[in-house]
Amino acid sequence: MISAVSGNISVYKPVQRTVEAAMIQADAIVTLEENKEIIRTTIAAKTVEDQRQKYLQTEYVGPAREAARLAALGGALAQQLLTQHVGPARAEARLVALGKAPNGALALQSDAQDLRSGCYAGPKPVSVIQADQQYRLALGVLS
Repeated sequence: MISAVSGNISVYKPVQRTVEAAMIQADAIVTLEENKEIIRTTIAAKTVEDQRQKYLQTEYVGPAREAARLAALGGALAQQLLTQHVGPARAEARLVALGKAPNGALALQSDAQDLRSGCYAGPKPVSVIQADQQYRLALGVLS
């Protein structure tokens, strides 16, 4: 019967298990401390950036602030504060700002094009009215 038992019998040693558990726990602690260090560095960098922004906001006062602002904007001039346009003037100002406002030549050209095409708003020429009447009479629509 003894021969039926395997020759590769391992003996459980509680000491081995505590060493493995201690190594796993040590690795977890090292990882946690590394994460804490990353978080501390991030917080410190954020705090430094916040302090720098606060200093920059209070560094310049009065005319020096305007000069610093112009330097930061690359020398661009600030837009003047004007009263806003209302009604049709607002639409016209928008077109001017977009560069789509019709100038004199463009307006004349579009009006001439409308007149030539016959699809324009406004009163019909007498010749067109007479032609329409003749057409209706020919169809018997107009009595």
